[in-house]
Amino acid sequence: MTSFVWKKKTGDKVDKASPNIFGNADEENINGVVDNSNVFFSPPRPKKRGLSIEEALERSHSLKDIGTQMAENERFWEAIKKWDDALSLTPEDATLHEMKAQAYMAVEELYPAVQCANKATQVAPTWWIAYQTLGRAHLGIGEVKQALNDFTKALHINPCDTELRDDDFQWTYSLWKRQKKHEEMTKNQNTEQGKLVTIVEITDEDLTEEGLKRTIDKVSEHMETDQEDPDDFDYAYDIEKQKIVKKLPDDYVHMRN
Repeated sequence: MTSFVWKKKTGDKVDKASPNIFGNADEENINGVVDNSNVFFSPPRPKKRGLSIEEALERSHSLKDIGTQMAENERFWEAIKKWDDALSLTPEDATLHEMKAQAYMAVEELYPAVQCANKATQVAPTWWIAYQTLGRAHLGIGEVKQALNDFTKALHINPCDTELRDDDFQWTYSLWKRQKKHEEMTKNQNTEQGKLVTIVEITDEDLTEEGLKRTIDKVSEHMETDQEDPDDFDYAYDIEKQKIVKKLPDDYVHMRN
């Protein structure tokens, strides 16, 4: 692949006498005399100096304060932008990641909030506030069990915080118990519904008189196994009419024509 290069245009603007300049210069060099009167030297550009550690910390702290003021005024997206700029200077500042998580939750961006809070716990694994924020973010996306684990870690680090213990941990624990109970009830209901359905395969031989009797016996056998009352069935086999007929209730009264 041919690389792009800047090509200088040539044409009428090119000075035809320029080659003579080099020729004259060679003659002057031979005589030991060099004329520098027409040569212009540009001063060297100063190199861009990077920020020192102290300057980067100071700049990051300033951006953090500006973002905090914006967040207090509910300008969350602008605050996140300032905190991103601060993180470019101090990427290992756990408080910036945690505040970003709070701001994302305020604008209902829950998955980025989980990522930021998780980053805060990685940077500062002994900071209980990071686990508290991560638990709240997990709770927002419906991960109740994971949120309970996060609050448990935070509570082990700081067991004296009443808000963490009463508002976060206890409430999430009650949600987890209700969720677990609901899952068990749903599982039991599905199991019971599976037992209520009885499927009996009928072949061509079962359509005969003897086959119909065997079919009734099979159904009765399954009903006894499932502890069902055979009288609950709506259909029965009429031996005289030799066909399956609909059963009538016990209190049925036949009306005369």
